[in-house]
Amino acid sequence: YAENVLHEVVFSTDKWLIIAQPCMLYGIKKSLQNNRINLENYIFIDFFCHGVPSQLLWNKQIQEISKKYGEIKEVNFRSKNACWHAYLLSFISFGKQIYKKNVPFYDLFFSDYMLNSACSDCTVRNLTNIPDIRIGDFWGKKFDLSLEGVSAVVCFSEKGKELVHKINNCFVINKEDPSSLLPFQAVNKTYKVNQKVRKKMFISLKKNNGLKKALRIYLKSLPIKKKIEVVGKKIIKRIIPAYFQAKIRKIFHIKNQEQ
Repeated sequence: YAENVLHEVVFSTDKWLIIAQPCMLYGIKKSLQNNRINLENYIFIDFFCHGVPSQLLWNKQIQEISKKYGEIKEVNFRSKNACWHAYLLSFISFGKQIYKKNVPFYDLFFSDYMLNSACSDCTVRNLTNIPDIRIGDFWGKKFDLSLEGVSAVVCFSEKGKELVHKINNCFVINKEDPSSLLPFQAVNKTYKVNQKVRKKMFISLKKNNGLKKALRIYLKSLPIKKKIEVVGKKIIKRIIPAYFQAKIRKIFHIKNQEQ
């Protein structure tokens, strides 16, 4: 599929807006450059990327949901219908919209143990010479109390600036200092993963064990302080309303900055 799309992009005379993960965008743009294609007809947009979950992990989550609710027609990986900070797995089954929170998938995704192996020390997501624009959620203490959400749009080229300027009247746009954004994104970060534990988690999934079993393997491997932190966050998300979660998050961010 990707090869067919790439062939169409490279040998097309149309204008293209290409939105992709940093690694995919890097490959597409390099292919265009290697084929000496004029890039004037292309606008490149990527996003702040935490990493890509293993296909095995995703398939297992879909399998568990399908087993309970039936065939899934549509799925939203990170719906924010409840509020900006509350991740929901949203899907449609037999014409019914269903939202699931606190699914093991998110715990495993954010553990960083079940990302694709190349994501652990990816440097492509740090590059600023590939996209014209980089987008993402404006995480961080500045907008911790926002429940509706704020998007970050970072321009890396004149073409990107021109595009944002053209849509300026469609949105409320404010200039912000990068220091209020970048520390809360996966920029210049390497995920430290215990490879033995990671392998054990994947073996468990391949043996057709559930996601909860893989999560137990991960939690069991953690030092007691980290385990309390992870379990504590899960409890807070279950029992405390979103607004007060935001208050707690803001205190946490301010405390970390002071340190």
